[in-house]
Amino acid sequence: MNYQEAMAFLEETKHYGIVPGLSSIKRLCAKLGDPQDRLAIVHIAGTNGKGAVGKMIASVMTKAGYQTGHFATPDVFCYEEIFQIDGNLITKEELADIFTDVRNACLSITKEGFPHPTKFEVEAGAAFLWFDRKKVDLAVIEVGMGGIEDATNLIQKPLVSVLTAIGMDHMQYLGGSLAEIAAKKAGIIKENCSVVTQLQDEEVLAVLRDCCEKKNSRLTVADGSKARILMGTPTENRFLYENEEYEIGLGGRFQVDNAVNAIEVLKILQKTYPNVTQRTIVQGLRSVVWPGRFERIGSGPAFFLDGAHNPPAARRLKESLNIYFTGRKIVYIMGVLADKSFDEVAQIMFEENDIVFTLTSKSPRALPGEELAMVLQKQGIKATFCKEPEEAIIRAADEAGVDGVVLAFGTLSHLGDLRRAYEKIYG
Repeated sequence: MNYQEAMAFLEETKHYGIVPGLSSIKRLCAKLGDPQDRLAIVHIAGTNGKGAVGKMIASVMTKAGYQTGHFATPDVFCYEEIFQIDGNLITKEELADIFTDVRNACLSITKEGFPHPTKFEVEAGAAFLWFDRKKVDLAVIEVGMGGIEDATNLIQKPLVSVLTAIGMDHMQYLGGSLAEIAAKKAGIIKENCSVVTQLQDEEVLAVLRDCCEKKNSRLTVADGSKARILMGTPTENRFLYENEEYEIGLGGRFQVDNAVNAIEVLKILQKTYPNVTQRTIVQGLRSVVWPGRFERIGSGPAFFLDGAHNPPAARRLKESLNIYFTGRKIVYIMGVLADKSFDEVAQIMFEENDIVFTLTSKSPRALPGEELAMVLQKQGIKATFCKEPEEAIIRAADEAGVDGVVLAFGTLSHLGDLRRAYEKIYG
């Protein structure tokens, strides 16, 4: 297949929906030669922060001289970004080659009478295969959803299992309580392995401790509250943790918690990768770039993009707004998926008479922007639906004024369109 054919094949796989469980991915990876079994892996699960923690770990490992793969979904600005080695995206030619082999494996599976693998199973299999062929020194692999029944949980012996912030999301698949969701996420914990989690609600920690005890695994709790902020702005943080100074080019207090989580993982990896030193940890964290996460893309007014799409992420985003923009006018652009708790997100983010411009993202799961605007209006919010991102950007910027702030947030699926629209308008 060429690149266009590979993308057409991927589009077809969307029709197979979401099917939790490992039987299909096991068949697929067996056809591919079980590449996951030859990889050294850091496996990451959690509700929020997976991407940032994964990026931080991968950045440090690359800075230390190790070839490091990173698999993370969904894509935000271009499809190839979900497959990276040393921060470089897979090429279109490589992607076509890998997906050719994956498609052939899928055809073999269906000929045997088994269901076709889902889109995420196809992507996970492709990531394992590419990283194996490239002989990466380490692969940082993020779950798609949950943990125990996630396709990536085919991984049997991770170097470290990592749990980022766990909250209420994907309840239709993972359960209706924090304990239930935590139990599903904890499914990535394997026998006799190292486990790192950031500080969680006690209900979540109790589940993780119990799971680690049953699996005879070593649990490290990365307590971000022990980090002292030396300097925090909307675009960077400098902090002291265990008498060492660190700097990250990511704004938001929650990113410090993510950094502490990554630091504790890297301390464990030092035992296997001796080039990971305090110096490379500092340098690698300083080099992290994570587009679409409290990312400033313009000024006059200040214009930010953020992928907060569930209540826990919204709380952290609101906390950052209160810290950095007290007294400044904030105007919002919002687009959401219909299966998310968008009404609760709105209650967290907005106050009466706030100005919000709504959009319909291109995702098939998108909530129509007109419907979102009506929901917000019932909460006393001045919400207006815009058909195009350009319209929303221009109107929001006019409302905010040169000294104000525009925050475009919600589903990751529309951030790419917003960035392209902003660049089209302002260059």
